Amino acid sequence: MARKPLFKSLVEGADGSETPDQNTAPFPASRPMQKMKTSLIELQKSAIQDIKLDLIEDFEFHDRIDVEEDLDGLARSLDERGQEVPIKVRPIENGNRFQVIIGRRRCAAARRLGWVSIKGMIQDTSDLEALSAMITENSERRETSYIGRARLCHRVVQSGISQRDIAKAMGCSQPHISQMLRSYSLVGDDVILAVGDADGHGRKAWDIIGEAMEAMELKSHQVVSMVDRTLPSSSDRLAALVAEINALALNVPPSPALTTENAGAAQPGNPAARDLWKGVCRMKRSGKTVTIKGLKKAPEDMIDFLEERIPALIEEYRNIKGGS
Repeated sequence: MARKPLFKSLVEGADGSETPDQNTAPFPASRPMQKMKTSLIELQKSAIQDIKLDLIEDFEFHDRIDVEEDLDGLARSLDERGQEVPIKVRPIENGNRFQVIIGRRRCAAARRLGWVSIKGMIQDTSDLEALSAMITENSERRETSYIGRARLCHRVVQSGISQRDIAKAMGCSQPHISQMLRSYSLVGDDVILAVGDADGHGRKAWDIIGEAMEAMELKSHQVVSMVDRTLPSSSDRLAALVAEINALALNVPPSPALTTENAGAAQPGNPAARDLWKGVCRMKRSGKTVTIKGLKKAPEDMIDFLEERIPALIEEYRNIKGGS
């Protein structure tokens, strides 16, 4: 004989609603019993259950830019082994829909497989609680990138949450939050979306691009056009973009105010010195010595870039002259 689910009649009616029907005895109105009812309802919500995917939408704040990148492996795992870890959602619209807090990629993989529902837990959480839970989970699973976190910080700040609260939720210092916000503002959303998460690349690569954009007065659409979208990996797209930005920087002519003809006027007593790339670096010749110095605005790896290519330039010159 089938067993009737224990406590079911206490928290919902025969039709599954929370309001008892005429055939169900009313729940006792005493305070202890009402408290018990509330606890049972909360327990029911936090239990793992099937949630329809068409009722689940993204959390307003998330630290993954392209949820579809590298999704094949996860989809294959779900298809072969089933769902081993439930997602976590929070109710919105009076509980009629949900926002996914943990498991956004699992939802995407399940949708790709054509699943109708996914196993999950429903928990009422504030924005900060949800943010903290998501960041903690993704950090443990390594499903986050530097620029993804930087973009997340920007969106959270825009919503009115303080940097101090964000730092607490992310488990880092407030100066680190400020650094990520600077990286985001230097590059901009259009370029970030064109490149993607670029896992494995930290602040340095993004700041090279942002500082170069500022120094060369490049617009976002110009840099977006330089992104090689034929590369399937966002990490490869970022590396290729950094290389192209560096190459472009070396080919930028001196500012009109600092050409060979008027360099002496711009730098009194030093007519052999030329500022290149609008003051990012300075080249000086004295006899048979040429010195290139990176100034304040110079990207961190510019000198490394030059050092690596000088031997090739000398070899090119030797071939032109027919030397041995």
